[in-house]
Amino acid sequence: MTDGHTAVFTKEMPVSVASALIGRLHLEEVDFSKTSGQGLVAPGRFSLECDVNTSGQVSIGADQLAAGQTALVELVTTTTPNNAKILAVTGIVDPKIDIEPTGIEINDIPDCLSEEGNVLDIENPRIAFTVYNSSPVDINLNATLSAVDRNGVSRQTMIGDANGTAPIVIRGGRTTEFVLSRRPLQTAGAENIVVEDLGELISTIPDRFDFDNIVAKALPEVVTMQLGMDYTYDCDYEAVVPLAFGADLRLLYKKDDCGWNEDLYKYNFNQVQVTVDVVSTMPMDLAPSVTALDAAGNEIDDISAVIEGSVAPGTIEQPATSPLKIVLSSTAENLGRLDGIRMEFEGTTDAAHVGKNLNKAQSLEFNNIRIKIIGGVTVDLN
Repeated sequence: MTDGHTAVFTKEMPVSVASALIGRLHLEEVDFSKTSGQGLVAPGRFSLECDVNTSGQVSIGADQLAAGQTALVELVTTTTPNNAKILAVTGIVDPKIDIEPTGIEINDIPDCLSEEGNVLDIENPRIAFTVYNSSPVDINLNATLSAVDRNGVSRQTMIGDANGTAPIVIRGGRTTEFVLSRRPLQTAGAENIVVEDLGELISTIPDRFDFDNIVAKALPEVVTMQLGMDYTYDCDYEAVVPLAFGADLRLLYKKDDCGWNEDLYKYNFNQVQVTVDVVSTMPMDLAPSVTALDAAGNEIDDISAVIEGSVAPGTIEQPATSPLKIVLSSTAENLGRLDGIRMEFEGTTDAAHVGKNLNKAQSLEFNNIRIKIIGGVTVDLN
């Protein structure tokens, strides 16, 4: 080979009518950037012109012709590719990319955080996912993120540059880490994608998150694709929901205290006063309300409650003790059916406690519960 595209015979080769000269060349590479109308001319269509220019000297031996004879020599050359296999393609590609929908189960969440009516203004929830892309192609991703509760009710938000967030680009030939968050984060080694309505997605903690309606497109960049290979995209997800709340928090918590009728069933009375000390290590204000219960745990409609006091926020290091006084009055004949009370607390966050975390070591503790009968009492001595 005198250069990249010219082959020269290094010795004379005999050619006759009875014996054609056959040469075989193995082409390792064809540069289609120097051609026109060749190569991948259309999807699924490959074109290659096989013209070969032949030049050189032709001679006839003296023993082949008698003196004075002449000869007409016509050399015919043909080029036929026996087989061609495309091993790799370098260019801008648009492959079909299928990424299956997937989900993340949410476990070990306290029941009170899933109560209907809660508004969990989570300060900065995060969803982390890691994608390994074995192909050389950078992929732009758009998708729907859904939060699904125990009743199958779904709340959705869209992610990706087509949906108003920063682009989600899965880099080729490596693992890319992403963190979706409501507020900007410093995430070493991971790309932070801010999704402002992520907090609305988990206003009540869902049972699972779903990723679906996934649209994945290769970026229009020059890459080299090895043909005959299956490229894979492996994903791993994790939801991180730090229980630190914003100013719009509304958290409902219920506590029943029953069994009073074991002591009071012999008495008929019209009014009862309950005092209790509530010790809180939770970083939120708790406004109480009270409902009277009968022995079956049902609410008693004809008993009203007046409450004095509220529960102040505290910490594990400095618990807050708040005294509550509850006066139960009956609009019926008496309070003889009273067996206990249901205390409901509505939690809110003040400016001093925005962003403070809840954890399993925090609690509400009810101490010094005292019941006092007010007014006249009728005693059944039978």
